[in-house]
Amino acid sequence: MFISPVLILRIVQGVLAFIAMALGATVANVLNTHTPALDVPAGVVFFIFTAVFTMLVTVPYTVLTPRYFPTLAHPFAMLAAEATTSIFWLAGFAAVADRLRQSNICELGACSSATGSVVVGVFEL
Repeated sequence: MFISPVLILRIVQGVLAFIAMALGATVANVLNTHTPALDVPAGVVFFIFTAVFTMLVTVPYTVLTPRYFPTLAHPFAMLAAEATTSIFWLAGFAAVADRLRQSNICELGACSSATGSVVVGVFEL
């Protein structure tokens, strides 16, 4: 059985999205635990949303639609899904990187998780 290189790329994309979601959730948990009076920053929440969006919408759409629903797999629709996801990842990792730069995330103990989420976000882009 031949495994398509595109399928391998989508599997890696899904795994990286899961790792990004876990790292973003770790940052949100640390921030919420140490400063419960403050909300989790919107950039961190958007980063987690982007990871979930990638896992639940983009990866299944780009993997399953060409095989099972070829009429819905229009090239422009596939391009729109990938472009939207890329813009989300760019905005998400930029927001987390900016929050990492200007706040006390490192003092609270979430520095490595925030840095790792930025790195995974760059690779996901």
